[in-house]
Amino acid sequence: MKSVTTWLAAVLTVFASYAQDAGFDADALLQIRTEVGPDCPVQPVERTRILMGNLGFWIERWTMETCEGRATYEVTYHPPEFFPDHQRAYEVRRIAP
Repeated sequence: MKSVTTWLAAVLTVFASYAQDAGFDADALLQIRTEVGPDCPVQPVERTRILMGNLGFWIERWTMETCEGRATYEVTYHPPEFFPDHQRAYEVRRIAP
């Protein structure tokens, strides 16, 4: 019984982590987590769409919880098929408090 409980707890932990990140693009999250550093956990809190444009272009503001408190990022998406000159599909910029 204990092994089933342990297994269930592990599955729920993974699912909760995935569910919290749902809706936040993995590539952009990785850029933010890389900037913050491996010793500081980062969890998405809120996502606000600011602009949605032609050809799938959009800008969002993401609020993240870090070990140093809340941080806000502007995340811009340029679909590669329409913006081939961009080095990355996602551009992430920290917004000063």
